[in-house]
Amino acid sequence: IKFFLLAAPFFRKENALSVEAVVDCASDTGGATYNVGPGQAYDYATIGAVPLDTLQPGDHVCIYPGTYREKFVINRSGTPSAPIVIKGIPDASGNLPVIDGDGAVTPLFLDYWGENRNLVKIGAASYPNPTGGGPPEHIRVEGLRLQNARLDAGITYTSDSGATEQSYAKNAACLHIEQGRHIQLVGNEITGCGNGIFVTPGNSGDILVERNYIFGNGHTSSIYEHNVYTETSTIVYKYNRFGPLCSTCLGNNLKDRSAGLTIAYNFIEGGNRQLDIVDSSIYNADQNYADTLVYGNILIETSVNNGNRQMVHYGGDSGNSAIYRTGTIHFYHNTLLSTRPGKTTLVRLSSDQATMDARNNVIYVADDSAGSNLELLAEKRGTLLFTNNWVRPGYFNWVSATYGGSVTEVGTVLESGTETIFTNSNFDAPPYDLHLAASLDFSAGNAPGVTPVGEEYVMHVSNQIRSNLDLGAFGYGQLPPPPTGSPTSPPSLSPTTREPTWFPTSPPSSSPTISPTYSGYCSDQTGRCSFGGNASECGCFPIARRQLLKGREHGSAHGSLRRKLKKKTPSPTQSATPQPTRTPIKATLPPTDAPTKEPTHQPTSSPTAPVPCECLETATPTSSPTPNPSKPPTDAPMEPPTSSPTNGCLTKNVSCNPANQTECCSGVCDLKGQSW
Repeated sequence: IKFFLLAAPFFRKENALSVEAVVDCASDTGGATYNVGPGQAYDYATIGAVPLDTLQPGDHVCIYPGTYREKFVINRSGTPSAPIVIKGIPDASGNLPVIDGDGAVTPLFLDYWGENRNLVKIGAASYPNPTGGGPPEHIRVEGLRLQNARLDAGITYTSDSGATEQSYAKNAACLHIEQGRHIQLVGNEITGCGNGIFVTPGNSGDILVERNYIFGNGHTSSIYEHNVYTETSTIVYKYNRFGPLCSTCLGNNLKDRSAGLTIAYNFIEGGNRQLDIVDSSIYNADQNYADTLVYGNILIETSVNNGNRQMVHYGGDSGNSAIYRTGTIHFYHNTLLSTRPGKTTLVRLSSDQATMDARNNVIYVADDSAGSNLELLAEKRGTLLFTNNWVRPGYFNWVSATYGGSVTEVGTVLESGTETIFTNSNFDAPPYDLHLAASLDFSAGNAPGVTPVGEEYVMHVSNQIRSNLDLGAFGYGQLPPPPTGSPTSPPSLSPTTREPTWFPTSPPSSSPTISPTYSGYCSDQTGRCSFGGNASECGCFPIARRQLLKGREHGSAHGSLRRKLKKKTPSPTQSATPQPTRTPIKATLPPTDAPTKEPTHQPTSSPTAPVPCECLETATPTSSPTPNPSKPPTDAPMEPPTSSPTNGCLTKNVSCNPANQTECCSGVCDLKGQSW
């Protein structure tokens, strides 16, 4: 049996490397390479030391093994042929670098709102500004373990104003796309957050979620947080492993409100529902809102923390039935297993005009203590076209005949006697091996115009080409090829331009923890420093990074450093200048989530010493910001920014005016725009 790895667009395959090999990560699209890792073999000790605000098309931020207690925003753009890539490099055992929200520190030069809503955020920031002025585009986040951004008494972070002990919101996400198009999330582990992945509607679209392991997210006793929660224009889920949510968490596994939704070749275990596909007030007029594709998936309704007995919900939940989905969910070549006690329901259609076209599926309910415990419809509403599906005998068409819906059956294949259709006798226990024991080649073909089934999921490894169209998610006789290493081995191909193959399942056990403590910049722009006890070492100055960008355009040292870094990769014997010890500034005023306006005063040349300014009891910005925080999904609202902070002195709880260059307040007026 031939085994294939399918590359995502604009990423090619590389030569194989051994498990022991040092894995390179370098831009092959003309950009700069920023290597992050512990020790002197790397350019940067922390992610926040990288110039995230000036990333250009083709740039690669390569993050080597370790635990990084940092949080940040990506608000720059690549191009179709030269994306910006944020990439983790696994260790020799295949463990991914960890970005941990517990105790995470935000770089002070960044300025973005909604910090309590995310660990890693894409789009929507006051600074940096996105390339070209629009939402950030062509970004790839790959090979990272993102964890621990949730409302918990023991989990806090430090904001971009330096305010410590900040709590996350209940619905905080490991990865939050607030604005962004052509975004790829590939080969990551995402766990321990309110929402694993969250996509805000309005200014986002064309998102690929591929080969990730997403598990253990949600909030205790809450139905509003999920493993993933997305609302956008065109999103594809492929080859992902969705594990159960956290213990006693009541959210759904995959909840979506998007137009142009495709869910293909995934393994989805547990959750209140495995799939909750509901309405959108933003995209309900989109031409792709009417049709949803769900094919080649394995859906597991478990006996533990199992929530709703409906495996799939299609329609709406906002209460505004005028925008409920009234199109068709094309549901074909999936394998469904329920091990919950009692009844299991295939689907709830919450609109009379909604249709499920269910073809060529295998639906197995393990509990047959009362005959069959399968119900096809939660209520007699909508239309179920039930064509050539394998089910056990004695099932019911609907739970209650409340409305005027219908079930149309064609060629349904029933179990006979005590027939077992799966190869593994323990198919109903983890790891839920549902490969066929005999051919079920009764395929009725797909509905006209839908994507044909040509692949199948390889259990927690990857995917492979499928040679036949038996019912369900697996073709008969197509057992997965034996792996050449354990599921925690590193990728067999260079991660520079490919998707990780394996699903690592645990964090590094011995990697060092990297916690950034930087706080300033040298006034001659030659490096970073600690604003405080060693301020005299280089004229340490908390200058905004936007001024460094301006200096770079005039041939500054920072620009020279960037050119020097192009095509550079580390080696274990490589030496580098040790990172200076840095101490974060502690703010006396809490931050606000509101975006701040661009400063009206910028020097035309780089300062050579701290710039004094005049203290004012109050300060009024020359103009108010005009943020555009997009409307979030219905049951997880994000409040828009309501106010804008002023500039502030670094050493006192007072405002200051950066336009007035007279000494005041025994400190420096920070041009970044935040009050300290």
